[in-house]
Amino acid sequence: DVSPQTQPSHTDSPRDGEIINALHCAIRKLPKIDASLALMHLDDLSYREMSEVLGISENHVGVKLNRIRKQLAEDLKGVVDEL
Repeated sequence: DVSPQTQPSHTDSPRDGEIINALHCAIRKLPKIDASLALMHLDDLSYREMSEVLGISENHVGVKLNRIRKQLAEDLKGVVDEL
């Protein structure tokens, strides 16, 4: 009997692990609200749910997530290129 926790996943390669670690480090460097938004987005919360948690409009959530994505892409550019 194989449980889902013991099955290999697509993130089991060393390269994927390094990318995930780099992503977590980049998220930790963001301002707290931005880091919270990034993590909620990774947890598949809706814009409405994120806006309720943070007390900002859904539109503002979208704007902030776009900026966060651009920032993380920039932060990870060198890391991913090295792998």
